[in-house]
Amino acid sequence: MTELDQLLHSDKAWVRTRAELALQIVNQRQLGEITGDEARELLEDLVRTDQLEAEADDMAMKALLVSAVYGIAQIV
Repeated sequence: MTELDQLLHSDKAWVRTRAELALQIVNQRQLGEITGDEARELLEDLVRTDQLEAEADDMAMKALLVSAVYGIAQIV
């Protein structure tokens, strides 16, 4: 989760927003509000959207976000 923590402190709003959403999804999973499959699907949607392509002006941050989200998706 250190990658996600790093993303939460990004100077780019689109990165912070997606990192916050990823944490919310993880929290919902931990509380039993959603299933593991639902959590994985929601996390993967965070990095599959066309909006990410439009907003991702920093390829290094995009790569870090994708890596962090897919990493979390493997453990939820």
